[in-house]
Amino acid sequence: MFNHRLEHQGRTRGFLIAPRAAGGWDVLEEQDRRVVREVHYDDWHRVERQLNVFAMRVEILKNEGWVPVGSPTAHAPSTPRVRHAGGAN
Repeated sequence: MFNHRLEHQGRTRGFLIAPRAAGGWDVLEEQDRRVVREVHYDDWHRVERQLNVFAMRVEILKNEGWVPVGSPTAHAPSTPRVRHAGGAN
């Protein structure tokens, strides 16, 4: 649904919103491959708000020189980690 990973000068930022099979959506934010925020929402309006926040953060970071991981100018592509809130990975 929303999955963006950016890199800049050896640092990474990741933003993920994914539907959960059991219902609702998982919202995950990473900095340097560490989860800094992990939330599960059942309310679409909260998800929609978070989607807008993440989209704005991604655009701000791109304007500051961050590039999508895996792009030709990125140095170390990596696979995004997906974890469900409250679950082990």
